[in-house]
Amino acid sequence: MKKQLFLSNKVEVSFFLLLFVSLSFMVKVQLFTSFDSEVFTIIQEYKTPQIDDFFTFITKFSSTSSAIVIFTFISVILYKRKDLKELLFALFFFVSAAGGAYILKYIFVIPRPLSGIDGLSGYSYPSGHSVLALCLSLLMYRLVLSSIKNRMISNICIMLLLIYAIVSISARVILGAHWFSDTLGSIVFVFFIYHLILEIMMKLPIYEKLIKMVENDK
Repeated sequence: MKKQLFLSNKVEVSFFLLLFVSLSFMVKVQLFTSFDSEVFTIIQEYKTPQIDDFFTFITKFSSTSSAIVIFTFISVILYKRKDLKELLFALFFFVSAAGGAYILKYIFVIPRPLSGIDGLSGYSYPSGHSVLALCLSLLMYRLVLSSIKNRMISNICIMLLLIYAIVSISARVILGAHWFSDTLGSIVFVFFIYHLILEIMMKLPIYEKLIKMVENDK
């Protein structure tokens, strides 16, 4: 009998894929343009230099260089714990989400807000910073669940991760680096990749072979 390669429950993957495709289509045909512009205008009216400084500082923690450092830290912890399955999941998830978001930018070629942060280059949809922030939050969430047994401490850590994700993603819109739809698409895309890797790739025979191969080399 062949090993089952597909989901026993495809709901999450199908839901987020359909949602991302639908959202991306609406962005591409500019159905979000009016709403995005209105949100952008309202935010710009109420912004202050202090708000800009705060969110500029926050967004540094989801930059590419910071994300790589944090991901390396997570990977070292998983390696020290000899949790090879979780380490490979983290690697596949992080690379797929970050790399996928980069490729999608050049597929959709949505321009950034014109009056946003000076010096920004590249396209707007989806938001790379938002993808990295949510990826790191989800990986840290899994790490907290598997490492901290005290429920109160665990819940506090999860709440802080949630706040970090929300503030980091919101910062891209508040700073004028992205449209609201960019961050919304990023969230949906990350959850699609998360469930895809978690529910499908982890069940592929090559994944089990890779685990055994690494374990035999120890």
